[in-house]
Amino acid sequence: MGNGIMPNLNAMTQDDPSRSMATENDADLLTLIGMAKEAPTEANEAFIEFHRRHAAFLYAAFGFRYGKRLPIYYSIADLVGDTLVRAWERAETYDANLEEIDDRELEQIMTNAGFDPLDVAGETQHNAVLAINGGMAHIYVKNRAVNTWSTLPRFVEDVRAMAERFYNNNSGELSDDPEGYYVGAFDLILVRNPADGFSGPYQVLVKQGSTFSTITLSQAVANGIVDPAYVNFDTNIQRLQNVRSGDVILLSSRMCRNDATGYYFGAALPGWHGSLCATDMTIPIIFSFPQGSGSALMRFEGIVDSSLPQPPNEARITNIEPTIYDLLTLEVP
Repeated sequence: MGNGIMPNLNAMTQDDPSRSMATENDADLLTLIGMAKEAPTEANEAFIEFHRRHAAFLYAAFGFRYGKRLPIYYSIADLVGDTLVRAWERAETYDANLEEIDDRELEQIMTNAGFDPLDVAGETQHNAVLAINGGMAHIYVKNRAVNTWSTLPRFVEDVRAMAERFYNNNSGELSDDPEGYYVGAFDLILVRNPADGFSGPYQVLVKQGSTFSTITLSQAVANGIVDPAYVNFDTNIQRLQNVRSGDVILLSSRMCRNDATGYYFGAALPGWHGSLCATDMTIPIIFSFPQGSGSALMRFEGIVDSSLPQPPNEARITNIEPTIYDLLTLEVP
């Protein structure tokens, strides 16, 4: 994917019902992208459409906030165009020395736990959804007692049932993969009690003998079961406490080593949204000025430094937009 002709930015921001994937919702597009091995043509078309929607969103967001403030010789396309083109051209160039955790195998574990995962675009009878990309996999489960997404799932019968199956598979107690391929592939399994709401805290699932229980993030750190390579584990997991995060979160094992002993989730797009490793957490933004030199380069560095939070504060993805604006206009918004 990403090896076709890059569409014109303006064309990407316009709705066109004739596009083959124009009527698919985002969830179905992501499902199709994840089926790149089985249906490469459809996966590529889904990636093109999903990429177009990202461009349209960024175009609209930047236009709403900055459109009337940009000098006439700049446009909203200047703010987003180059990044989108680079993302398109490099979509399949990333590689890592880690073992892929395939979504189909994970969905088999979900099935063996008594769930029907979303694995076919357009399916409506599913009661679990898997979202994988990089160091984490999020699992969303339906309340199976009333069979509706509008009712929060039950903690023991739905959330814990899913998490415990993955735990036992990971420990090798019951291998849903005949070859035991993913035994030891998950570093930690996190669960959230629906009774605490979407902003409720995640806890770490543990097992002593045959009895499952949960402990707090800080207890997990104190007990030494958290990879010391993770950056601010407790604080950063707490930032996931919102409606978009899964009921169950799987953390891949030994990912921070970036060697053949580690794992990462997915391979439809060889790249990921990030992890708790220092390489992702401490360098969230990279600005490049390949033709810069002398005073121009010094000015570039000065604008970036003044626009981003200074240590010990952390730069985040929300700093990208205003920093690009500063670079284009030399004006702090």
